[in-house]
Amino acid sequence: MPGFKEILRNILLEDIDGHEFSLSSFLVAKVDGQNAGACAAWIEAIDDTPSYLLKYSLLAQYFTEDNINFSKNIAPLIKGLHIDREKLALQIESVYVNPNFRGLGISSLIINEHFRQKKLQYPDLTKSQLIVTDENYSAIHVYNKLGFNVVKIFKVDNDKVLSIIASNCLVLMEKTFS
Repeated sequence: MPGFKEILRNILLEDIDGHEFSLSSFLVAKVDGQNAGACAAWIEAIDDTPSYLLKYSLLAQYFTEDNINFSKNIAPLIKGLHIDREKLALQIESVYVNPNFRGLGISSLIINEHFRQKKLQYPDLTKSQLIVTDENYSAIHVYNKLGFNVVKIFKVDNDKVLSIIASNCLVLMEKTFS
């Protein structure tokens, strides 16, 4: 049975656009030839299929029946943390900066490049969204500087949730642009 890294690698190599598990959704920043950071972005449901359905379909191909049953059992616990993404909004996800390059504005550069590229591709694009945990203060600070505002906070008051995921509170942030 393949391990998690191999499963994720295979899913990424499928390169099905419309969610964060697609290689083509990522931009990578390099500094002096080294990978400094990366970020995924896509237009939600551009083909009428929500990103969560695309991800579920991919995961179902690679996960064992036990993994799928485990997911079904925990789904009611984390249901309150599911955030529907707005159709035709640019989704920003999986922002990462190598610790050696933090503080250099790498994430802002990558996110702004996603804005630029997607706006050229889709001139009618007017909104971007991202989801972040409420404890990720540095990321929230960067997103505020980029013009994102908190739209909604999703919180689950269930101790079992914290035994499954890292945070029981997610923040939906949005930015509108012309």
